[in-house]
Amino acid sequence: MTSADGVDGVEALKEKLTENLDRMNRELAEARGRITELEDENERLRQRVDDLMNRVAVLEDRKRTEGKDARAAQLVEFADNLRNPDADGAKLDVQDIRGATGVSRRYAYDLIDELPGEFPYI
Repeated sequence: MTSADGVDGVEALKEKLTENLDRMNRELAEARGRITELEDENERLRQRVDDLMNRVAVLEDRKRTEGKDARAAQLVEFADNLRNPDADGAKLDVQDIRGATGVSRRYAYDLIDELPGEFPYI
């Protein structure tokens, strides 16, 4: 082996090492870009989950404020505000029930029929 062969071998190794380093740097840059994309997508998904959880909370609140229990509570509060302090209770008619709860006339009649059986304090 001559010194020229040794120099050529070192040059070939140096060139191969440079190629490998260049390829690794490109792959590393691509990986960093992909990591950034994944982090952004993760943030978008977390935001969507938060938005959906907020919507569920709104629906649960709406259910609490629109169910029969909520209607009964609205009527009790309305009647309590309406009643004379000396009286034991207050009498509500269909219009009062519609005004206090926002239900239809038909549903107000249903409430008149159903609530006393389900809620003894009414």
